[in-house]
Amino acid sequence: NYSLLIVPYAQFIPLALNSGIERLAKTDCKIIFLESLPEGISDSDTPLSESVLHAKVLALSELKDYLQSEKLQKLQLSPENKAIRYLHYQGENDVYYFVNEGDMIYKGKGILPNSVGLYAYDAWNNQLYQVEYKKTAVGIELELELQPGESCILVADQLPNMEVGKKLQVEGEKQAFDREWERSLCRSIDYPQFQNNKKITSFKNVGEEEPEFSGFIAYENQFDHNGSNKAILEITNAYEGVEVFINEESTGIQILPPYLYDISELVSVGKNTIRIEVATTLERERNKDPLRGQEPKDITECRPTGIVGEV
Repeated sequence: NYSLLIVPYAQFIPLALNSGIERLAKTDCKIIFLESLPEGISDSDTPLSESVLHAKVLALSELKDYLQSEKLQKLQLSPENKAIRYLHYQGENDVYYFVNEGDMIYKGKGILPNSVGLYAYDAWNNQLYQVEYKKTAVGIELELELQPGESCILVADQLPNMEVGKKLQVEGEKQAFDREWERSLCRSIDYPQFQNNKKITSFKNVGEEEPEFSGFIAYENQFDHNGSNKAILEITNAYEGVEVFINEESTGIQILPPYLYDISELVSVGKNTIRIEVATTLERERNKDPLRGQEPKDITECRPTGIVGEV
């Protein structure tokens, strides 16, 4: 069931849309054309339907106020941000999906039109998490923080009868690596034959040294563990996907910062080995042989490669 169809400005519309609007208008669906009505139909001599000719016309600048006055905008964000996309799916439960399509971290509040409980679903790790929220007169209010590219799935319901955990967070005493890292490179087609080993004391954009390299970058080190109950590995930023091995055992792949790993079950008292493999995209390698119709871009415009944050 649809409550509103918004048609962006078009001088002509196809016959299929004209017929579809005629059918929708017989339901409770409202029809809005932006800026002006079309002049006719592009692929037929059929005249515009009465439903099109009598549809409401709004300027784009008027659309937001109209949606709010008709109570069609169910979700609210504060502050508003054009890079935050969200979807509200109404089924057995209300499901909300948020994604940050911008290049900046978003921090703000979301208000959802519900009065029941709320929990988060992490689809990447297939886990449920508790969510802190408060109930207000207009719905459920919660804090939202989304990294660039990060998504968030919220389910409006009482907590199900299954294990619900807490999202991993950085806490406790920080421990720096006191040894040099060994860095090596490997093209994707040659994996896992790494070469070009190099000792490094800090993390830098590998693209500055190897401007045309795409593939895997491995970072290896050792660290001492004192036997405390919890051990969390944090990689603050890297491009693009990250896989971490503790004592030769993989802890999984992550694709967005901050890269957080609970390595408590893998570390042992005393010396431990760590290996971080960062997979780049093919952007740099393909830049010298771009798709037809495209020009090679300046290599400095490519994304960084490897770890560019702290570990």
